[in-house]
Amino acid sequence: RIVVQESYICLKILFMIREIIIEALKKRGIKQIELARHLDINRSSLNAFLKGNGKISLANVEKSFLFLGIERQVVIERFRKVLFSRI
Repeated sequence: RIVVQESYICLKILFMIREIIIEALKKRGIKQIELARHLDINRSSLNAFLKGNGKISLANVEKSFLFLGIERQVVIERFRKVLFSRI
């Protein structure tokens, strides 16, 4: 049961990360291709990640947050909501 809960939390966090990046792209009017170039990955890899069908490295998640101006506090608050919400 604990393993299932941990896996579920990981999936929720991954979804949250995607959501934050997508929201920031829209809010700032930045296209996926621009972010992909900044990360030095192809657009299809980024698109697959944002649709939930692919992976990017943790380093690229961090680079995405910095490039998109996503404040650390925003991410921390979202993590809190995910971690302390009812499973």
